[in-house]
Amino acid sequence: MDHPVLSIDIAKGKSVAAAFSSYGVAVKKPFSFHHTPQAVAALLPLLDQLETSTGERPTVVMEATGNYSKPIASFFSSHGYAVVMLNPLSTHALKKQAVREVKTDSVDAIRIAKLFTWVEELLEAN
Repeated sequence: MDHPVLSIDIAKGKSVAAAFSSYGVAVKKPFSFHHTPQAVAALLPLLDQLETSTGERPTVVMEATGNYSKPIASFFSSHGYAVVMLNPLSTHALKKQAVREVKTDSVDAIRIAKLFTWVEELLEAN
């Protein structure tokens, strides 16, 4: 990931996000937010900060979790951000590769960013 990313682990009612200026460079450690319009809109200044500091428009990356992810994806898309929806089976497979199984939403937000990076590298290589 050579560009900024906001990764989101979507859950029912509340999600966890983490912001990266580039691969492994966290700008904001994982934090939770509710799915209210005000809480989701409160993420826009963070995206603006990422864009200002990197000179590049951030990508929003999340798992495709149907009814929970669609409104959030739609919100960011309507504000001009590229939204990448990852297959939850792919992120689950990444969890299985871990030596110790750690299940926290904070760790999952980081794994989502890592998986996006790997997919992005594969696409660039081909």
